[in-house]
This record gives sequence, C-alpha cells and structure tokens, in this order.
Amino acid sequence: MGQKRFNSLNELCEESKKAFSSVNDAKNLLDRMEEICESENTPPSEAEISLVHIIKDRAFIRLFELLSKINVENIELSDEDLAKLKIQKNNFPELARAYEEDAELLKRSPSETLRKLAQAKRDKILKNIEPAKELLSQIIQKEETRRQQPPPRDNSFLEKQITDLKSRIKVLENKKTQTPSNSADFQRYEREIQQLKSELKEKEKKNTQKGDNFP
Repeated sequence: MGQKRFNSLNELCEESKKAFSSVNDAKNLLDRMEEICESENTPPSEAEISLVHIIKDRAFIRLFELLSKINVENIELSDEDLAKLKIQKNNFPELARAYEEDAELLKRSPSETLRKLAQAKRDKILKNIEPAKELLSQIIQKEETRRQQPPPRDNSFLEKQITDLKSRIKVLENKKTQTPSNSADFQRYEREIQQLKSELKEKEKKNTQKGDNFP
C-alpha cells in the first residue's frame, strides 16, 4: 500500500461527508479520486479499496441530497447547471450498471469488510437510483417550465432595494453632519452618499419603467 495514496484517499473520504453546493461537485469528487488512485502503480490495499467505494457511494448520496434541496426550495438553475443535469440524467443507466457491477464484485470478495460494503451499496445506492432519476427529471421539467413563463411583474423586490438605499443614505448623511468637514471621514461619507444616490436614481428609473409597462 502506498501510504501517500492512502492518506490522500482518507482525506478525500472525510471531505466527501460535506454537503454539495454545486451539481458538478460529484464529478469533481470522483475525478480527484481517480487522480489519486492513478498516482501510484502499486496494487491497492483492502483499506484503499474500501475508501474508494465509500467515496463513490457518498458522491451519489451527496448529489441526491443536493437534488432534493433544489427541488424542495425551487432553486433556479443556470444554463450551465441545467445542461449538466441533462447529461447526468442521460448517464443514469450507465451509472446504475457501474454500481451494480461494483456491488457484485464486492459481494464475491473474501473480505468481510468489502462484502458489507456491497450490501450497503445495494441498500443506500441501488435502491435510490430510480428515485434519483425521477427527481432529476422533475427538476429539469420544472426549470424548463419556469423559463417558458413570462417574468413576474411584481416590483416588490425593486422597491425593497430602493427603500434600503434611502435608509443607507440617511444614515450616512447623519454621520456626515456629525463629522468635521475637513476630515477624511467626511470626504468618505460624501463619496459613499453620491454613489448610493446614483444607484438609487437608477433603481427608481427602473421602477418607473416597470410601472409604465403594466397593462
């Protein structure tokens, strides 16, 4: 066993416990795992084989958790993320075969530890392949439907920004009146006020234009 390779896999295994924040995190995790595995030419030990399968399984679990969050919270997807999810959906049959082959291989292992991983793979991964695929289809359909709908005509968010800008300007103006006019702070407050007023003007202009477009 290469100690450096084992240590790297062990560190990556710990990292795989963390929740995913991007739909590409699963691929990135598995790519790093492959890179570590190929870093040495010696045969992998039982401990390294265990770590590899744990990382693979967690990649799927973390992705499933992220998809569930996207679906429940109705998170909007970027063009890039939508394209990646479509690719992942198309790759699901191949993914299922790969996990099935892994489970069969581990099941025939003389190692009790690896045989337990085979059962865990069936319980936690293979049983959830189809639900994950259905969830993925639902997210893609929801996102495509959202994109076909006209943008909302609600100005509430823009108005909130305007109110916030006015409040910030008022706070700075109060600070400015209590600061000597020849001080650096006075000049800084003045610059910030002018910048915020410029932003406010643009927001108010947009708000007026949206109002004019109402039927």
